[in-house]
Amino acid sequence: MKQLYILILTLLLPAFAFASPNDPSDLTFTNVTSHSVTLNWQDNSEDETGFKILVNGKYLLKTAPEITHFTVGSLRPDTDYEFTVKATDFNDEHHKATISTDKQTYNVDEDIVVDLKNLIRDDANNWVGIYPKDASNDWNNKIEWERPKDGKTSITLPGIAAGEYEARLFYSSSFELLAKVGFSVNDYGSKGIYMDEVHIEETNDYIVYYPKNHLQGVPLVLFAGYYTAIGTEEKLRNEGVMRYIASLGCCVIGNKVRPDSWTDAREFLKVFNTVALPIPDGVNRSKFAIVGHSTGGMASYYMMKYFKSHGYGATKSFIINIDGWLASNMSKQDIETLDTDSLIISYGGYNGTADEVGNVNQDSRVLLTISHLLPQNVNKSFIVLPTKNHYYHWGEYEEGQYGPLKLKKDFLKPLDAMVKYEFFNEGDIYNNASSILFDNYNTEVTKTINATIDYTANGGEYDYECKENLGIDYCNDYN
Repeated sequence: MKQLYILILTLLLPAFAFASPNDPSDLTFTNVTSHSVTLNWQDNSEDETGFKILVNGKYLLKTAPEITHFTVGSLRPDTDYEFTVKATDFNDEHHKATISTDKQTYNVDEDIVVDLKNLIRDDANNWVGIYPKDASNDWNNKIEWERPKDGKTSITLPGIAAGEYEARLFYSSSFELLAKVGFSVNDYGSKGIYMDEVHIEETNDYIVYYPKNHLQGVPLVLFAGYYTAIGTEEKLRNEGVMRYIASLGCCVIGNKVRPDSWTDAREFLKVFNTVALPIPDGVNRSKFAIVGHSTGGMASYYMMKYFKSHGYGATKSFIINIDGWLASNMSKQDIETLDTDSLIISYGGYNGTADEVGNVNQDSRVLLTISHLLPQNVNKSFIVLPTKNHYYHWGEYEEGQYGPLKLKKDFLKPLDAMVKYEFFNEGDIYNNASSILFDNYNTEVTKTINATIDYTANGGEYDYECKENLGIDYCNDYN
């Protein structure tokens, strides 16, 4: 009896705050034990969404509506407790419904996953609608819709066309908006907005692509390739890539002269002479990128180091390395201090490019090593495509013997996303778009690749195996 007497003294009745007519009244307690107590109250509301119980001012839980008692357990003897019970509505601070999407940026036709939290209990009629951004909640404006089923708090909606959208959560078959979140859908890899305006100029040493009527302030991109534009046939090999980048709003300059050595990046610099480059008036050199394929990819790091030291890329710079090899003429310290963002596109899965075309093999540990050694404070993404063709991206954009490039969306998507994010602040290839761009395959690569894999990347005429070069162990420095 003494214990009961002490417990009754230490379980304090709350002072009710009658800020709203919907609040309950007459709070009492019964069934007191040393570890629990039953709270009882008078329900004064007809439209509450439940009752919130606070213990010593801290939220404990929310009950279902129409409840007038609840037993609180896990109490400690000889402890003071103050209980508060309040009716809740849609705007209750502890139970305001929230809605989020698993990404901020989706690709066209990619499923949209919506997550819901703090839904009103026991109401299966809440629903989610996809609406164009800033459109009214009118039913005719919704693009897609779905209800959460079987108590699940995640909804998957089918992909939609490119644009800006909002996912909106509505209450109980009504248009009473509980929460909303914005997201965008991009058609990565689609034709650039300036494709029909791309202008081409040629000199003896260079070929230049740019949007003719939109040249003022466009970024500068150098396309470095050992085979680029020597004569009609080889010009067409990379025509599609250069035209495509230009169609996104860039000035692209490619080399028509082969370097004297494909393994020496200094020879590429002789080709891309800063004095001789035919850069059109109006091009913004402070936004600068180098896109290199194969030997051009391996030279792109040394070239970037040189060009940045001459004032290029002061605002933004990045490298896109397409199935390259060792970072030629670059020491470990050179790579670790190269302040530039990076996208590496590796062909052939985690075993590297196989010997399907051109008798070229590549060990993907080489490219992973470069990506790993680049500074941790730069943005970098490593994308792997399953093609075993080292020249997969060759071809004209619309048609031709190597193309058409426009059908190779798996290659164009990362290219498109990188240029738009870096130069035009659209999307986010590193946090969102990479999951569009074959991130499942990429994850398999970065997590599975290890020294126990039997690599055979030492093919044919050239030796593209991983090895040590200028203090970098390309076989073991990738993780």
